[in-house]
Amino acid sequence: MQVRFIIIMPMSKLYLLSLLAFAWLLPLATDAHQPQYVAERTVVAVEEPEVSKAYYGSLNGQPATYTIDADEPFDLYAGLIVPVGAGAETDFVLEIVAPNDETLFSESRAEPWPVFHEEFANDNYYDGPEFWLPNAPAGLYVIRISSPDNRGQYVLAVGKKEVFAPADVVSALRVIPQLKSDFFNKSGFSFAASVFGAPLVVLTVIFGALIGFVYRRILKRFKRSARQPHTAHRNIGNADRILRLALGLVLLVAGIYFWRLGLMAAAGFVFYEAASRWCVLYSAIGRNTCPL
Repeated sequence: MQVRFIIIMPMSKLYLLSLLAFAWLLPLATDAHQPQYVAERTVVAVEEPEVSKAYYGSLNGQPATYTIDADEPFDLYAGLIVPVGAGAETDFVLEIVAPNDETLFSESRAEPWPVFHEEFANDNYYDGPEFWLPNAPAGLYVIRISSPDNRGQYVLAVGKKEVFAPADVVSALRVIPQLKSDFFNKSGFSFAASVFGAPLVVLTVIFGALIGFVYRRILKRFKRSARQPHTAHRNIGNADRILRLALGLVLLVAGIYFWRLGLMAAAGFVFYEAASRWCVLYSAIGRNTCPL
């Protein structure tokens, strides 16, 4: 019973932290589209067309075609935006064809597209044409994106229902860093500066520190035999603490730049070692540089 109590107490803190993380991140996601990276795919099937999604793609000599096969009437929404950046083009045409082959919509804004800022991932976009048809009849709809040369990056927004369950947050954490690198050609610092990325960095570092805390608490409770020289006592001096702070900063910067949560958690673990004057490696090999 004592073993179970000792382990559950620290783990309860991790569970509470997870709940706080979702409580923090989910409200930030309510006004965002679920990101979908389609790269240069030319044909994409849209599932759950009423759920708000953003398809990030690039034209590479051919139009891009999105299909919606609806079994029942639904609210049809489609909007086209373009990321602001060098070489950005706003001559795209958004075309929507109904099941009876009637063209419901075909438009490209001739005037300059207005610019807006998206806080979820900290990016700027040109706002292009959009279409809205409530209670659209069932059938196969085709959304086509093209331009005179069929070149350039675009984002197709589909659906208006903001659905962002915890699983969708996890998916966004996987997709957004890839978008930053492959689509926007930016480092992870751009995402870390957003209202979604900044708390995630903090929580990941705290999680790494908690891992160190939990492991040390376990060592404090259970004395190791002579053949297992692990100890939870202080074992590093000021010089080693400074080195760990420097290593933690390097890991944190690298983790954010390449957007690797594992490196950020490792930074938190190293920061905990520096703050607690305890090193897990020194504990394993029996080394001690602490003057006390």
